[in-house]
Order: sequence, then structure tokens, then C-alpha cells
Amino acid sequence: MFKKKEEILLGQKVKCVVTNFEGVVTSISQYIHGTRRIGIQPPVGEDGKIPEGQDIDEPQLVITNLKQVIKVKMPKPMILIGQEVVDPVTGFTGIAIGRCDFINGCSRVGVQKKYNEAIDKEFHTGTWFHEPQLKIVEKVIAKDIAPTAASRKTGGPSMMKSYKNERVK
Repeated sequence: MFKKKEEILLGQKVKCVVTNFEGVVTSISQYIHGTRRIGIQPPVGEDGKIPEGQDIDEPQLVITNLKQVIKVKMPKPMILIGQEVVDPVTGFTGIAIGRCDFINGCSRVGVQKKYNEAIDKEFHTGTWFHEPQLKIVEKVIAKDIAPTAASRKTGGPSMMKSYKNERVK
């Protein structure tokens, strides 16, 4: 009935085994700690309205149709998770902690600044920026927080090369 353990790609149809929520994959988010969350858009309902999409952790999903509704070729990422970056528009500086690739071919990068209790009144959880808007401050990936291949290995599907939207060989 369902195809399990295949790499989920943008444009494929998927279903959540916990909630039965189903639709087309419209975004794939990857985070510094290795988690992948899949954005899903269900089809128009019987009432003619477009239901709200949901983000669901990848291990809860099965692919219901391997054929992609839309094939997307993502450009190679300019910003890698773990790099220090700055947004020249706002001056916001921090570490790239995540990236989200969308079915329209665009990418956003989540950036979190370091917490300084002397000047920060609140802990800042991060801000998302369009990838082309960011500039690299430090090209070396932050080794103390960047996930290793071993830390991402869960026994499930291999990690996806999201910028090419293809399976890792």
C-alpha cells in the first residue's frame, strides 16, 4: 500500500502514519541537530477551500506516490549549516542553524545569535532569512555544533542532498 524508507523529495505525495494527514511535499527543512521536517499541503477540500498545510517530522511519513507532482532542481547552497553569517540589511549576525528548501526553488536559512546574558534581555530563538540575502562571516563550520554523519544516522533513510533534490548514493 505505502512505500516506506524511500527518500522524501519535494513534489511527492506523502501521508502521516500517526494522523493520516496527507498531501504534496512543498518544503523540506533540515536543522543543525539533524532533524528533517517536511511541509505538506493537502488538496482542495470538498468545500472548495484550500486546507492549511502542516510540517511533520520525516520519520512519521510514508510516500504514497513516488512520482513528483513538480520536479524541482535546487541550486547549490551558498550557506552551510554551522557557518557564521550576517544579514547586511538588518545587521543580524549568528550561526546558520537550519535551512528550508521550497517547491518554488527558493531557500531560507535559520540564523541564531549567541546569547549574552549581560546585554540580551531574552533568549533569541532565531530568525529566517532568504539565503541570497546573507553573507558569510566565517567560512569554517562551527565544529562544536555542526552535526557529524554519525550523529545524524538514525537507521532510517539516508540524508538528502536537498540542493539537488536527489537521493544520496
